[in-house]
Amino acid sequence: MKNNPEFSEWTTVTDDVSPHAFSVVMDNDSMNGLIPEGAIVIFDPDKSPKSGQIVLAKIGNAAVIKKLVIDGPSAYLAPVNSGYKTIELESLTQIIATGVSVQTKLP
Repeated sequence: MKNNPEFSEWTTVTDDVSPHAFSVVMDNDSMNGLIPEGAIVIFDPDKSPKSGQIVLAKIGNAAVIKKLVIDGPSAYLAPVNSGYKTIELESLTQIIATGVSVQTKLP
């Protein structure tokens, strides 16, 4: 039996999510204008990703939060911040989960 991953705190959501949903803290400004750095993003691995949605994807040994863009047979991960590059996906199996909502704290 696999060990469960460690977590630091519970996140309460009002969204309709599966029991497998989880949250991730946005740790960079690649999605500024849509998801601020430090925001909590709720992801659900049981929701199928569609073009235009925010997804969590595995790129090499890293996980990234980006907008999924499907253009014919090609799929890309697009940032909002133009200072970051668009990433071409080898396969949609790199998608870990689909974004459901964002929680932020007011200053």
